[in-house]
Amino acid sequence: ALMPGHTLDSTVAYVREDKVMLAADTVMPVPYFVWGDRHKFLESLKALEQYQMESIVQGHGEVLLRGEIPSAIQSSIKYLNFIEKKVMEVVEKGQSPSALDRLTIDKCGKSRIPLNGLVQDLHRANLLSLYEELSAKAN
Repeated sequence: ALMPGHTLDSTVAYVREDKVMLAADTVMPVPYFVWGDRHKFLESLKALEQYQMESIVQGHGEVLLRGEIPSAIQSSIKYLNFIEKKVMEVVEKGQSPSALDRLTIDKCGKSRIPLNGLVQDLHRANLLSLYEELSAKAN
């Protein structure tokens, strides 16, 4: 199924018999939308919640088991909404992108540890991409 967000052509595959979702980059320790669309990413995450799943194979990171799935998806939805709100505050105050430095991944509800710390770089790229997008809309 098409699940845009990470990229506009992101797809997932659901193995109905085993209730396994091969989620590619739609599910990762931190959502990464720099090459995609964060609004579509949110829609895709919400759509995933409709599946009955025993496990999710993430594009990067550990396999998520049934008990972890709802909180992992909700955590990503909350993350996307939270960073949008916080970056918008920076833009509305007319602050430079360096103001985003204080918005660490931990403060946004995600761990800095997964993927050997690479999630921090993904998070930073998300913030900068969002800053550019929201700044362009504000001007």
